[in-house]
Amino acid sequence: MMVHPGSQNISEISTLALDALEFTFIGKAAHPSAAARHGVNALDALIHFFTEIKAWQQTLPNIHIQGVITEGGVTPNIVPARATARFYLRASKRTILDSLLAQVICLARESAAYYSAELEWRKYEHSYDEMISNRSLAACFAANLQASGVKKIVRAQHTMGSVDLGNVSRVAPVIHPYLALGDGSAPPHTRAFTQAALSKNGEQLLHKAVVALAWTAWDVLTDETLRVRIREEFLAGMESENVE
Repeated sequence: MMVHPGSQNISEISTLALDALEFTFIGKAAHPSAAARHGVNALDALIHFFTEIKAWQQTLPNIHIQGVITEGGVTPNIVPARATARFYLRASKRTILDSLLAQVICLARESAAYYSAELEWRKYEHSYDEMISNRSLAACFAANLQASGVKKIVRAQHTMGSVDLGNVSRVAPVIHPYLALGDGSAPPHTRAFTQAALSKNGEQLLHKAVVALAWTAWDVLTDETLRVRIREEFLAGMESENVE
């Protein structure tokens, strides 16, 4: 069980599967004015790949691809011999993401070949599966949250983020509730969100989360009927996943 600050109080969420991919295009250095024909511009190949990815993503409305260039050359006076980018690929299901991986690699290889560059790629972080939230456990958490004084809890939500708890949800029942941080207006991964987390509101959220999690853990430890219900739901979910 874990809690994340967010814009609303949510006891049950689902998340996206994620692959973290690094692509390195390898070219050949040369003087960009005096001997450009002797060089192979790795940055050109990488930018071409970005363009192809952007165009391709527009045909896949439920797929999320985010990328940044981490290495693009040393100086304008040298044809870039190496260029690297990192991407997050996200989809609602691991099976969907697995099928897309080969297509992304194919686009990268085509971009490299177009500029006579070489390509290397790797997964630079562990992959995440989509999370399967245990509804029985989430309902227990919601009841404890209400008992602690939090009355407004919204229905189950599908988030656009990814968590390593998705992998854990394949081997044990899990929940990943969200609690509203302040007025909920600060977007995650921003300075405003950081400031809100470090404020009095952030401290209050932490206290609410700790209390609700502790009470939920106590319920699981002391209520055999609840444990059976959680376990049966988990096993049924795993059986359904295996059938798919």
